[in-house]
Amino acid sequence: MRNQLKSSLCGLVFILAGLPAVAEQPASEKETVNTQTVDNQAVNISVAEIASQPIQQPQQTSNSEQIKEVKKPTVNAKKKSGVQKKPRRSKVKATKNLLNFNFAYDPEEGDFNGAVGSSNDQWNFIDYGQQKLQQVRFADGTESDIEVNVSENDGEWGITGDTGIYHGYIYHNCRCVDLSVSLKYLPAGIYEVYVFAHGDAPNQNAAIEVESGSVKLTGKTTLNDGTWNFRSKKFQDENQYVRYVAEVEPGSEMTITSKRDGSNYSMFNAIQLKRIAKP
Repeated sequence: MRNQLKSSLCGLVFILAGLPAVAEQPASEKETVNTQTVDNQAVNISVAEIASQPIQQPQQTSNSEQIKEVKKPTVNAKKKSGVQKKPRRSKVKATKNLLNFNFAYDPEEGDFNGAVGSSNDQWNFIDYGQQKLQQVRFADGTESDIEVNVSENDGEWGITGDTGIYHGYIYHNCRCVDLSVSLKYLPAGIYEVYVFAHGDAPNQNAAIEVESGSVKLTGKTTLNDGTWNFRSKKFQDENQYVRYVAEVEPGSEMTITSKRDGSNYSMFNAIQLKRIAKP
């Protein structure tokens, strides 16, 4: 009996020895998670070691370095020629006493904030190379007999970070002329004149002149202080635009000139005319 039990135990040991080994447990987070081979030697990298590595930050470019690299102006945007086909109606009551013009870039619906008016007012779009605009509409969408003539221009660019009426601007590639916009058949009265005129570099500002009848208004310029504050989202007088108050007599023509100031560029981003008094 003892010999039979001993024989049975030996057989059981033999069977257990033939079973496959139990699978090892997966490595914990602190154990090896990856193996790389460098010069035929295995290098074990742990999660803790990866997490301890410093993060490389992108190098910052100073403003002075950006100023040195100023490219030729252009605008990368889908544009439509002429006046807006779908009049924009303000959520508040728009006025027939406000005229809006934007150049080179036609923003999307609701992105038409200016110095005055509402973001959904009607704007009249003038593309680069375009020298005449008729069918001008007031801010409330009312049609007018006003005619706009623009001096020769052949270039466009955009203000970085802006998507509204201030983003695009027209200019001339020869860098040897001052641009002008003439408006005929304006209703007589006293107007606030807002002229947005700045390129996408600190020194690309403009000196603005407004002439109506025998009166010429001069002396105001957009920002040229060596900073990038002209890219600010908040519009301010003598930063992105200048403001004049001019009188238009019956039958008079108003001419707005953007004169080269800090650079060889003359430009127009946008113009707003608000009639504040009738004759």
